[in-house]
Amino acid sequence: MKSASREYRIERYTLADLPAICSFQELLWQGGERGNRNYFAWKFHQNPYLDDRYVLLAWAEDRLIGMIGAFGAKWTVPDGRQVMLPCIADTVVAPDYRGSPVFLDMLDHLVAQLLTDGIPWLLDFGDQPAGPAMMLRGWRPIGPWSVAAHTRPAPIASAKWPGAVPRRGRRSGEVLATVDRPDPAKLAAVNALCPVTDRIAHIRDETFLRWRLANPLSRYWTIHAGPCGEFGYLLAHRTTTDSVEGPTPTTILDCEAVDDAVWTDLLDAALEVLPGREVLLWTRDLTQSRRDAALALGMEHRMPTGRITADMDLPNLLMRATGAPPTDLPLLDRDAWDLRSVCGRSWR
Repeated sequence: MKSASREYRIERYTLADLPAICSFQELLWQGGERGNRNYFAWKFHQNPYLDDRYVLLAWAEDRLIGMIGAFGAKWTVPDGRQVMLPCIADTVVAPDYRGSPVFLDMLDHLVAQLLTDGIPWLLDFGDQPAGPAMMLRGWRPIGPWSVAAHTRPAPIASAKWPGAVPRRGRRSGEVLATVDRPDPAKLAAVNALCPVTDRIAHIRDETFLRWRLANPLSRYWTIHAGPCGEFGYLLAHRTTTDSVEGPTPTTILDCEAVDDAVWTDLLDAALEVLPGREVLLWTRDLTQSRRDAALALGMEHRMPTGRITADMDLPNLLMRATGAPPTDLPLLDRDAWDLRSVCGRSWR
């Protein structure tokens, strides 16, 4: 597989390329040789839905200058089917090649490979500065959408309850407790009580959660509601390389509960103890009552402005049809999606 450019070539990943990837991806992953190797294995070998076949590398002679990958993600659709829609991840271009065609060439090669394999769609939940160039290449957006943010005057360095003892929610009266190592089966059991219907939604079963929580370059914080966590949970995330004093927010990946009172108590507790200077919550698929609860707890609602430069930090979903025979999924209908628990940071 070669690019039309004479300056570089684009090839599929082979095992022999792994040492070069571990060094090159220090630009993004910052996990050191061992951490980067473990992360690659987690993302592309341990993923339960797809292997490493969609990892592409750009080379200038024997120098690695670019990488793009697509990993597996599984979704349910309104009629009960489950479909695998791959997502772009881990895109890096060497500093001296940024602004060159390398990124878009890698994207085009990836789309061509998916077409050959009969996969009709590719998703991207990543950073949006490249969005305008991607849309000129046929990508379609269904965002951006809003977030709720809680900013503190000084960062919190710990996520432990005072005295490390459980407490009760102010509204529900349920026992709330932080959990160092959440049980994926218990989280999945709560999700089964709160199913998403009539929309395209990411599967949040035990298989997915076990994989997600094994990310070697992430740290997770979990708060349970109920004596055994049976009434709800909140799951938050930071990468292991981000200092709590730095600007990177702590992101609430998922907050699921059997009713609004428990949900609000979980969020209230999270804003009190999660680490970092800022806590973010995606609000796109919250009910109005839960959006109102977030605002009542002092979170700021950041809405899209319609200006690309102003909205680059807001979440978005870009999709590209590969040209393979189309499915009957209403992917381009933004109201057809329920994107709770889906966050680019959670797959980083």
